[in-house]
Amino acid sequence: MNPVGIPLKEPSVSVAAGDTEQLERALIDASTRVPVLIFYTSAVGWLILGTLLAGFVSFKLHTPDLLSDISFLTWGRMRPAHMNVMVYGWASMAGMGTAIWLMARLCRTVLRYPLLLVAGAGFWNLGVLLGVGGILLGDSTGYQWLEFPSYAAIILFVALRGWPINALRGASTGSVAGCGRLVVRE
Repeated sequence: MNPVGIPLKEPSVSVAAGDTEQLERALIDASTRVPVLIFYTSAVGWLILGTLLAGFVSFKLHTPDLLSDISFLTWGRMRPAHMNVMVYGWASMAGMGTAIWLMARLCRTVLRYPLLLVAGAGFWNLGVLLGVGGILLGDSTGYQWLEFPSYAAIILFVALRGWPINALRGASTGSVAGCGRLVVRE
């Protein structure tokens, strides 16, 4: 498990310590650090935006005539935008960040292409941003939880392509042979 090509600093564990399991975990954590932080940072950003939208949607329930002259600030557009920001922006980004770390740790393998996951996070954020913008502009499909317009859904599909490439590339080289099995060490 050589972290060559991973744009991160080396782990702080010394090789002379003789504890290969600790070194292995440090290399895995070093390879997942940037993608996981990108996903979590994006999730926090979407959570803040979703919370602001939720406050505005709640306020619109109490005073529905406030700013009703502006079409993208109506309750019918703000609520789907809020719900989609919370699901596709916050929950999915936090879940994917957690899954990246868990998959690498449980499979005991370093990420081969961490920048591919960072690019996937960028595409995912772009897709969510375009989708929420489309909802606010009235370009919604009208189906609950599937309100994103087709151009945003295509970008979200492209963003998800990095997952299997990163996971299956490690499996094809045999570096995840122990993935999914319980390994008992004596």
